[in-house]
Amino acid sequence: YLRLVEEAAAHLGGADEGRWVRRLRAESRNIDLALDQSQRDDPTDAHPRLCLGLARFWAQTSRNHTGLRRFGDACAAVATLPPTPRHAELWFWKGLFHAQVHDPDGADDAYARSLELCRALGDRRGEAHLLRRQASLRQTLQQDRAARR
Repeated sequence: YLRLVEEAAAHLGGADEGRWVRRLRAESRNIDLALDQSQRDDPTDAHPRLCLGLARFWAQTSRNHTGLRRFGDACAAVATLPPTPRHAELWFWKGLFHAQVHDPDGADDAYARSLELCRALGDRRGEAHLLRRQASLRQTLQQDRAARR
């Protein structure tokens, strides 16, 4: 299922997106089983790759809690490994799903970890992207607090 998920990810956002979303939905039970198995058997490679391949699908189909749980598992599995661009991307998506489920503190923590990894890797583009995300998140928090007063 890793091949299917990675192929689908390449098409999400493109002209064939609807077809790929339908296919992922149709295979969702099997994909869930593949995620469970990869978490047990290959938590530092196949599992993160499956999560990254499904990230956009989960976000587009409002499966934010699923994304958050799965990315939480993937980030925990790679937390002590040397930094890679994939690890930075995992933490970014974890932050995005935290934000989607209205957990700004969790989002900020995950974005901060992703930012730390980007800096360690010398990824200036990723660093700039995360700094913008953090600023946007903080602005939203300030607006929410002001609206409650």
